[in-house]
Amino acid sequence: MPIFELTVADSPAADVYHMAFSGDSFAGRLGAPTESADIKAALDYSTNVTMSRGALNGQAAAMTGRMQVSGDMEKMMSLGKALDLLSSVEKDIDITYLTNKSVERTLRHDS
Repeated sequence: MPIFELTVADSPAADVYHMAFSGDSFAGRLGAPTESADIKAALDYSTNVTMSRGALNGQAAAMTGRMQVSGDMEKMMSLGKALDLLSSVEKDIDITYLTNKSVERTLRHDS
């Protein structure tokens, strides 16, 4: 089961999350995985949002330097289509993307 760990700089919600793939399904969770990640990627929040909206895929993000990837590249290539499909699903979901300022306002309002 390949494990993909993402570190997202400047994220207003979570700096690290991971996805574990098994067959035709996956589980995504906040935080680092309990097992060693096969693939690690680092990107900024803006790039993560752009990818989530389907305007940029992982290969293009890596080739342009917007995402740095390390680890088992064979496993990464095997997950490429699955990750692109995830973006195609996410772009059709009504997701509210936060900014650091909106998180601060929410925290002050809830206090």
